[in-house]
Amino acid sequence: MNADEAAIRDMLEPCSEATRDGREEDILANHLDELVLFDGFSPGTLPDGERFGGTVRIVFCLLKRVGMAKIAHQHVVQPVERG
Repeated sequence: MNADEAAIRDMLEPCSEATRDGREEDILANHLDELVLFDGFSPGTLPDGERFGGTVRIVFCLLKRVGMAKIAHQHVVQPVERG
């Protein structure tokens, strides 16, 4: 793994942990102010009061400015089960 890959992993892991822990104030810490965010479902608590705990796929587009990458675009979707 090269230095850029390691830096990206170090940036994304705290975001993932904050998402899993529901720490909303920490989730956007490494996102650009002009972030474009698309969610394919409503995160958090569902209308029936249950917490969402399923699998999601998140795609990040990063922009490197002044030596540091930040999240510029994020797309979150819940995979469809076929069967």
